Amino acid sequence: KIHVIPLGFDLTKFQIDQTAKRKSFRESYSISDDTVVISITGRLAPVKNHSLFIEALSIIKDKTDIPFVVFVVGDGELMEQTQQLSKEKGLSIIFTSWRKDIDYINAGSDIVALSSINEGTPVSIIEAMAAEKAVLCTNVGGVADVVKHQQNGLISSLDPQDFADQLLRLINDSSLRNSLSQHAAQHVSQQFSYHRLVNDMEKLYNQLLS
Repeated sequence: KIHVIPLGFDLTKFQIDQTAKRKSFRESYSISDDTVVISITGRLAPVKNHSLFIEALSIIKDKTDIPFVVFVVGDGELMEQTQQLSKEKGLSIIFTSWRKDIDYINAGSDIVALSSINEGTPVSIIEAMAAEKAVLCTNVGGVADVVKHQQNGLISSLDPQDFADQLLRLINDSSLRNSLSQHAAQHVSQQFSYHRLVNDMEKLYNQLLS
């Protein structure tokens, strides 16, 4: 009596004009193309666990020679607390508040992170994967249904050191980022597009009618 049909999204805007969007985003912040951009998108609320992300960044900030810039995209009840924590850790992070042009932010990024302590379907990660970005997520909720560790992204425990180690791998290894991002785009296009959703619904209706 139960048939599971996964969610489907219109991912088109995350897949078109990537080069132009990347150039536009980076120029607006004066970021060179050889700088690694790390972004995290979501409400600044306890469940999103931005403190883990900040703690991991503080661990790796002096452990790589590769320049990187960090964007925290979103707003919420923990905005001031998160900004204060980043200052205490000696981090320079760009807090953008709410943005609607996530396709531009994803295009301009190299790594997209998620540090939640609980998650249903990680929509921000699906959108990042559609944009061919390397993703790093905590292993919670529905994340493992989307991200396959070392195949189309990296998955970390809720331990800051583990998250930091995985993040450092992505910063230092451009070949790894490229491999994961290519597989990520293929995976979400096949599994999470609205075309697949419509086809699944059509098959189910035809099955029930017959």
